[in-house]
Amino acid sequence: MRLGAGGLPYDRLLLATGATPRHLAMADTSGAPVLHLRTLDDALALRDRLTEGARIAIIGAGWIGLEVASAARQRGASVTVLESASLPLQRVLGDEIATVFADLHREHGVDLRLGASVTGVEHDDGKAVVRVEDGEPVVADLLVVAVGVTPNDRLAADAGLAVDNGVLVDARLRASDPHVFAAGDLADQNHPVLGRIRVEHWDTAIHQGRHAARVMLGGDEPYTRLPYFFTDQYDLGMEYVGHGAGYDDLVVRGDLAARQASVLWLRGDRVVAGMHLNDWDAIEPLRAVVGVGATDAVRDPSVPLADLA
Repeated sequence: MRLGAGGLPYDRLLLATGATPRHLAMADTSGAPVLHLRTLDDALALRDRLTEGARIAIIGAGWIGLEVASAARQRGASVTVLESASLPLQRVLGDEIATVFADLHREHGVDLRLGASVTGVEHDDGKAVVRVEDGEPVVADLLVVAVGVTPNDRLAADAGLAVDNGVLVDARLRASDPHVFAAGDLADQNHPVLGRIRVEHWDTAIHQGRHAARVMLGGDEPYTRLPYFFTDQYDLGMEYVGHGAGYDDLVVRGDLAARQASVLWLRGDRVVAGMHLNDWDAIEPLRAVVGVGATDAVRDPSVPLADLA
């Protein structure tokens, strides 16, 4: 029996403290209309502001930023997205696939400004004025800040657990104290297939939480489920499994220009991620392929996905 904060006894403890959206001090102190998207209340407040003719500015072209851009354009708002990288989603997808999303949003009327350095945010008559280095300022009725999240690991650090941008856990989601577990956005797991990863998505939070409960009750199986997420933007639907960051090679099956394709990310001697664009029969074969060896057949787009696993 162990004692937690305030003397509450426990035999096993699960930390699921999640993450907090990163803020920009220049926006927070500006007095301008600024929103961060994390909670249901945030989503409802955003929905009310996405109206015909509204001007929406978004800092950050990650998944949240691009999904907000898509929703805003489909409701008739004008949208400007400011991203410091040279492509949206560049770190996650790499240049070739990131270009697909850049083209998609520009085709739907988004003013996508890449390589943009935001230097200030001001409030002017109820509007947000976003200052951009070497560019025209952006005036918006609402500024959405979508620059990622920070794991809520202060409690774990104060308790003496090993942390590094999240709580470090083993394959079974155990922290450096074997009586303590972590799951969700907080957990930086030593994944048996993909190596050390921390995944910021509700699907992982749900399944890691369930798995941690099983291990806390006496199980001993590692958590092997692959990270999964999906997005729907305009007429493009996508599902992704695995973790392709730091990949060495890319295999495209299908027609990227038509946005009807499957993609495999390879690192070293194995497939580490797979994604489809508008090919809804591909997700289960993709799940089966992630983790297999990067053979000649895997690298050959003419070999059907179903034959690879």
